[in-house]
Amino acid sequence: MTPHRDEIERLLSLLETAVDGVSSMSDEEVQEALAKEEQWSGPSAGEIIGRAVASVSKGQTLRPSNGVVLNLQTLRDLRKARGWTQWDLASEAYVSDNSIQRAESGAAISVVNALNIAEALDIAPAGLTALPGTPAVAVLPFANVYGDPESAVYCEGVPIDVISALTCYPSLSVIARSSSFNYRDKEIGEIGRKLGAMYVLEGEVRRLNTEICITARLIKVDTLLSILDRRYERNLSDANSIFTLQDEIAQAVAVAVVPTISEDERQSARRMQPNNRNAWQAYQAGLSHISATTSEENVFAEKSFRRAIELDPTFPGGYKGMSLVSIHQGITFAERFDRNKLEAAVAWARQALQYDPTDPEARACLANALGILGDHEAAIIEARRVLYRSPHFAFAHGMLGAALTFSGRPQEAISSLLRCITLDPGDAMSPTRMLQLAVAYYFCRDYEGTIDAARRVIRAHPNSLMAYRWLAAALGQCGRRDEAADALHKAEDLSPAARGNFGARVPWMRDEDNAHLLEGLQKAGWIDKEPIAANTNTNS
Repeated sequence: MTPHRDEIERLLSLLETAVDGVSSMSDEEVQEALAKEEQWSGPSAGEIIGRAVASVSKGQTLRPSNGVVLNLQTLRDLRKARGWTQWDLASEAYVSDNSIQRAESGAAISVVNALNIAEALDIAPAGLTALPGTPAVAVLPFANVYGDPESAVYCEGVPIDVISALTCYPSLSVIARSSSFNYRDKEIGEIGRKLGAMYVLEGEVRRLNTEICITARLIKVDTLLSILDRRYERNLSDANSIFTLQDEIAQAVAVAVVPTISEDERQSARRMQPNNRNAWQAYQAGLSHISATTSEENVFAEKSFRRAIELDPTFPGGYKGMSLVSIHQGITFAERFDRNKLEAAVAWARQALQYDPTDPEARACLANALGILGDHEAAIIEARRVLYRSPHFAFAHGMLGAALTFSGRPQEAISSLLRCITLDPGDAMSPTRMLQLAVAYYFCRDYEGTIDAARRVIRAHPNSLMAYRWLAAALGQCGRRDEAADALHKAEDLSPAARGNFGARVPWMRDEDNAHLLEGLQKAGWIDKEPIAANTNTNS
C-alpha cells in the first residue's frame, strides 16, 4: 500500500527534527565509504544509512564501536551523494511492516527495518547483519506439505498474522514481510546473513478433509538448532471463519516464540565473558541474574546493568535494569522498607525514558515503581499507556493488575493478571504474578481462589514467605484453622521474624485492605505483636 503524501510528510518531519548536531564524518569520508566501501575499514554504506535512519528516528545519535558518529547530517550527506529524494526514502521507511503502525505516533523505526530500507535502495552489501541489540526474527511462509490449493491461504495467512502479533512485543525486531517472504526457499544461514536475522520461524501446513495441522518451528541462525517446535491441530468445521482460526494460531505461536527468544538471549549473554559483552548483552545478562530473586544474584545483576550503562550511556536497558535492582534493594532484600531505594527506582525508569520515550519496558518499570510507592493511579495511567501501543506486553498487564489490585479494584485486576500469565507463562516473574492473583482473589473474598493460587506459588517457590501469609489468611477466613496454623508455622520456620512482619502494613496497601488481611490472619491463629522488621517480598 502506497502511503498518502501527508502521511509521508509526517514521517519526514519526525526524521528531520529528531536529532540536532552534525556528523563527525567529513564529506570526504562519506564519499570514500560510498565509492570504495570494499577497502574502507569503517561501516559499509548500507550500515551507515541503516544506522542513521534507526538512530534519527529514535531521536538518538548512534556511536558504533569504531567511534563514528552517525546522525541526521550523515543521512543527509548520503542522500545527497546518492541523489535520493525525500519521497523515496520516506516511502521505503513508512511502508515496512514494523513501521506502518507506529510512524504516526512518533515511535521509532526498528533497526531491522532501517536495514531493509538500505537493501531496498540497493546499498546493502552481502553479509549485512543487524546491529547488536534487540534480537531480529524473520518469519517465512509456511510450506504446503500436500500441495493442497485450499491450504495455500493458511501457508501465507498464518505467518502474516504471526508477524503482526510479534510486532506488538517490544523485545523483538520483526523483519518486514516484504523482505522475509522473498527467502521462502533459501537456506537458514543465508536468510540470517541477508536479513540480519538471529532467529527464523518456519512451518508446515497439513490438511486432510476438515482436519488441519499447522507446525511452527523456531531456529537459531548461528547454531541452526531448533529451539522451539509447536504443533497446532484444529477441526475446520469448528472455526467461525478462516481469519478467526488464523488469528488464534498466530497468537499462540507468538506467545510461545517471544519468551523462548528472551530466555535464549539471556542465557547466551550469561555464558559470555563479561568483558566481551556489548551493552545489550550486559543488559540481558543482568536480567538473567535478577530473575533468580536472591540477594547474591541481585548484586551480579546490578554489576551487569551498570556495565551496560558504562558501555552505552544512551541505551535505556541499563537504566531499566537498575530500576528493578533498586526495587529488590528497597523491598525484597531490605531489613526494613527503604523508600529511598524505591524513589531511586522511579528515577532510573524516568532516565530510561529520557533516552527512548517510546520504550514500553521503561514505562512499565515506571508503573511498577510508582505502584509500590502507593501512587496507584499514576501506575495505572503508565501501564495503560504501554498497553495502548503494545497490547500483548505481558509485563505491562502484570503492572496494571498489581496497581488495580491495591487500588481497590481487584475484580478488574484478575483479568489483567491472568492475561499476563497467559501471554508469558515461562516468565521468571510468573510466581510474583500468581501471588498478586492470590491477593486479588482475597480482596474479592474468593478465598478458595487465594488458596489455590498461593499453593501454586509455594509449589514453585517453597521459600515464599508472602505466599504462606496469604494462604494462612485465606484458610483462616474459610475456618480451616489447622491448615492455617500449619501455614503460619512453615512461614516461621523459614523466618523467625515472619509472624511479626505479617502484620506490618506496606505503602502500597490501603488501610482497609490491611485490616481485611489481619482479620484473616487472626482467624488463622496469628497473634498480633510488634513487627520485628517491615520486610516484605514479591510486592504483596
